[in-house]
Amino acid sequence: MMKRLAAILVLLIFAAPAHAWGTLEDFTSGWNHVDDGDKLDVYANALVDDLYISEGTGAHHTKSFGAEHFGDFSCRWYGQWDAAPSAWSSVCFGFADEVDYWPGVMDAGDSLWVRVSKGASDVVADIVSEDDGSGTDSDDITINTEDTNYYFQFSRSGTTATLTIWTGGYESSQVGTVNLTTTNTTFEYCHAYNVRNDDAGNVHWQVHDLDLSGAGEESHVGLLKQTLNNPVLHGATLSGGLYE
Repeated sequence: MMKRLAAILVLLIFAAPAHAWGTLEDFTSGWNHVDDGDKLDVYANALVDDLYISEGTGAHHTKSFGAEHFGDFSCRWYGQWDAAPSAWSSVCFGFADEVDYWPGVMDAGDSLWVRVSKGASDVVADIVSEDDGSGTDSDDITINTEDTNYYFQFSRSGTTATLTIWTGGYESSQVGTVNLTTTNTTFEYCHAYNVRNDDAGNVHWQVHDLDLSGAGEESHVGLLKQTLNNPVLHGATLSGGLYE
């Protein structure tokens, strides 16, 4: 029995998922850029508004990672608003199976987004889940300070999406965290920057150091259940003699 427990611990140690942060997306290679107003400057690891992005012309920066690539995921980036955006303007980061400005994508099928928007007074971030044009959104996280880097971590495990935001670096000073129940649709495209083109508001938002290399959000509890259900642990002998 002790040998079996030891084997379980060994399997958990070597099989437990760990975040592998550190691979930044190169926005100048393999990404598709549409910018009717010619206002979004593209750098290797940054998308920066040139004065402003007008929703009336719009912009989106997307990449295909292959069909059904994004199931469970975890990603990170940081951003800031560098001037006051217009009231009711918004910019989105997200995943979908379509490429278009944000309204066209959300009307076409399922998609999942982090939205940064200006209401009557506050600038906020939230999660938006679209199911064939029917949307639900999470509570807001207020990000009101201009010229301040806000660090985002966005993940989905099964049907639960989570957004956490910090200042001062990842896992530093937490601004807030929210959850939302979503569909479990898998997606092909990452939309690193998407502004609608059917309104007149001006957006001021930057995206830096997008890292899509984080591991999925599989829990240790789930991994333990998988391990305990492994038939090898019920009477069989593992090669190498870890247990009998």
